Amino acid sequence: MRRIAALVILVAAALAAMAPAAFAVSAAPASPGSPGSPGSPALFAHAALASTQPADGTVVATAPRQVTASFDEPVGITADSLVVYSPDGQRADDGQATLVSSYEIAVGLLPGLGDGTYTAVWHVISADTHPVTGAFTFSVGAPSATHVGALSSSSGDALVSDLFGAVRWVEYLCFALLAGGVAFLIVCWPQGGAVRGVGRLVTLSALGLLLSTLLGLLLQGPYSAGTGLSQLLSGTLVRTTLHGRLGPASEARELMSLLAVAAASFLLPRLPDAGPGFRRAAAVGWAVLTTAIAASWAVSDHASTGVQAPWGIPADIVHLDAVAVWIGGLAVLAGFALRSPGTPAVMRAVPRFSAIALGCVTVIVASGVYQAWREVGTWGALFETGYGRLIQVKIAGLLVLIDLGYLARRHIRRGRFPGEAWEQSMRRLRRSVAAELAVAAVILACTAVLVNTATGRDTYAPAVSASQAFETGGPGGTGTVHVFATPAKLGPNSIQVYLTTAGGRAFVPAQITAALYFPARNLGPLPVTLIRTAPGQYRTDSAAVTFTGQWTLQIVVRSDAFDETSVTFPLAIH
Repeated sequence: MRRIAALVILVAAALAAMAPAAFAVSAAPASPGSPGSPGSPALFAHAALASTQPADGTVVATAPRQVTASFDEPVGITADSLVVYSPDGQRADDGQATLVSSYEIAVGLLPGLGDGTYTAVWHVISADTHPVTGAFTFSVGAPSATHVGALSSSSGDALVSDLFGAVRWVEYLCFALLAGGVAFLIVCWPQGGAVRGVGRLVTLSALGLLLSTLLGLLLQGPYSAGTGLSQLLSGTLVRTTLHGRLGPASEARELMSLLAVAAASFLLPRLPDAGPGFRRAAAVGWAVLTTAIAASWAVSDHASTGVQAPWGIPADIVHLDAVAVWIGGLAVLAGFALRSPGTPAVMRAVPRFSAIALGCVTVIVASGVYQAWREVGTWGALFETGYGRLIQVKIAGLLVLIDLGYLARRHIRRGRFPGEAWEQSMRRLRRSVAAELAVAAVILACTAVLVNTATGRDTYAPAVSASQAFETGGPGGTGTVHVFATPAKLGPNSIQVYLTTAGGRAFVPAQITAALYFPARNLGPLPVTLIRTAPGQYRTDSAAVTFTGQWTLQIVVRSDAFDETSVTFPLAIH
């Protein structure tokens, strides 16, 4: 065990020594990922574009000196995080995107720009370390056709994204085996510290956590920039990652992992002969150490942003700890304890861990429900977004695990005494625990995918649909206004207005007007031009919304030359 632990430390030291050298391998600047069509929403919605200057879709008389983009949370950038293309597809910016503040980026424009429609492409790293990409347009003098060949529907390198998710899965799995495996030995089966192979499992788990964390740190650069594996050792990208939130978190995880393997190397040989006091102290110290490792994920992923972030971080830490104790304990139980003879130590360990596993399941369910509410928010987002469907897969897997856990507890009750009944029950229990481990591995894989997926709250943007009665005060001046707005996102929106009488027939007004207001910034009225499509039916496809947040749509209905009224509708823009 000590020789393997020494090997882990030597490998980690060598990797740490290699990391600074990687900075000089390549100094190629990061290029932005390929966004979708101009004006399209972000490909990842972890950080949302809040506003732009010039505003999306507007026409300005003269070319501005710079273009800015503001977001709803702090972002990280590279030199090419904001690029502006001229109507003929040439670069129109000076190539030096800068942070005006933690929420706003800007890039200067070249002098002497002509008239036409310009396309601004932005690519930033959101607060939870994930890339966010999008584009918007503005026109100088008058709109024109654009020929921006650099834009495509690609959202980045698929291989890098898949590999990044796989590395996250390995990180979680190795953490669970390391943290939960040693916890099982300390609390349930201290005699297992002397069993052949247990120390190897613990040390290999620590080595896997160290290597996967380092690889994840290197992959973050190409993943965020939307580039390929050729940029894995890019000095520019590595420095950007180290200066972001993921860099310090990964470095802390590497350090805590080294401390963990050193602590395990010290504890395992001493556990078989340790007294209760030593084991209690070991349990407290190990809990602190593994909680610190879990915190390195919580402070840099979804838990650190969004609704109730100060509560999301501890909830995520508790969730990860409970998962680790459960899975790591199951691994040692199935791989070693249940394969040993039915000694009194093993017979005490099995029911003791059964009670602990039940507590872990309770914690996992409670913290998981809270995290799901934070990151999904509504039933619609649960059933209509990719993130929500992944949550459903996790729920289904957890239900299977609970069922298998119930079967395991039945096997334990049947084999409480040594003899043939014990042997038969433990064989069945071993198969049940192996099935639990397989399902748990699938759930961990699902979790790794969730970490790289925009949350349900961010991506769910249902169409606004509302109705209100109106009365102008004149003869025949009563009816209902029906409003439908899509996609209710930043940029151009389609608004449809239908007017009906009390009997459901079309209401034809003498005049109808519409305007948008944004109370948070005292904007409005911003006129909305409605085009008549049928009697009592009106539509616009160019209602440009320049800020995320709560807007108000006001509809003014005039029934004759003297009588009119207005109705308002809330319009939440994502």
